[in-house]
Amino acid sequence: MSRAVPRGPRISDSFFSFLLTFPTLIFLCAIMLYPIVYSFYMSLHSGLMGSELSFSGLENYVAVISDPVFRIASINTLLYVGLSVNLQFFLGLALALLFNRGFPARRLFMTLTLFPMMMAPVAVGLEWKWLYNSNYGPINYVLQSLGIVGPAWLADPSLSLFSIMIVDTWLCTPFVMLLLLAGLQSIPPELYEAARVDGATSWSSFRYVTVPYLRPVILVVLLVRTMDALQIFDLVFMLTGGGPGYSSETLILYGYRTAFRFLEMGKASAFANIVLLIIIVFSIVYVKIIRARIEY
Repeated sequence: MSRAVPRGPRISDSFFSFLLTFPTLIFLCAIMLYPIVYSFYMSLHSGLMGSELSFSGLENYVAVISDPVFRIASINTLLYVGLSVNLQFFLGLALALLFNRGFPARRLFMTLTLFPMMMAPVAVGLEWKWLYNSNYGPINYVLQSLGIVGPAWLADPSLSLFSIMIVDTWLCTPFVMLLLLAGLQSIPPELYEAARVDGATSWSSFRYVTVPYLRPVILVVLLVRTMDALQIFDLVFMLTGGGPGYSSETLILYGYRTAFRFLEMGKASAFANIVLLIIIVFSIVYVKIIRARIEY
């Protein structure tokens, strides 16, 4: 007869799963939770980088909120987000609807459309800075050949922010188009056939078939692009540096100046916490508004 082998206490499946994920949780806490806690600690202290810090309470938060440059940067960022994200969405949707239909040289045109996605934002900034140049830039040269006096795209305070929006739209619209195109191609063609049998027009099919099935994709696209636009830095830094004056100053550029040019780490940490709170609140409200409009 074989002897029964004694068994130890059995580990539950949930506890075993926790043991497997525990190293990952520790790693995530180390790279995410610790910086947030340390940033909050720094925001309660004042002093330049490399010097001894002194406890200052909420003075850094008051200094950031009362700073007129912070207000200008906030207005510029909200304006930038509102215009650029909407422009990219509608252009991306139009391109997705176009590429969803078969036409000659479709693959070639799609490759050319996706080309900006393959470029680094810093390289794009350098390229467009040359294109925008008032003296020898190709854009103003073409306008001059047509008898039009080209503006100072990056040196005019009334145009600098909109010039950056054009570059960002050129760079990010292919990403929006690609996600929306994937959503369009996932819609069953039988739905459009049924709509045609019922006598639906192209607009009715788009409104009652395409848009409802694209709701999840539209929500993801708008949310991702809004979060990216709120954190715009590289294009602004390369094209205008926030100028002329503060006409194209954005929130992240303001934080960069505070931390790495003025070395006010306490104020910069307070700014980072304020922006984090703004993004969280903005995301929650934004998702609810967009979802309500899409469902409507």
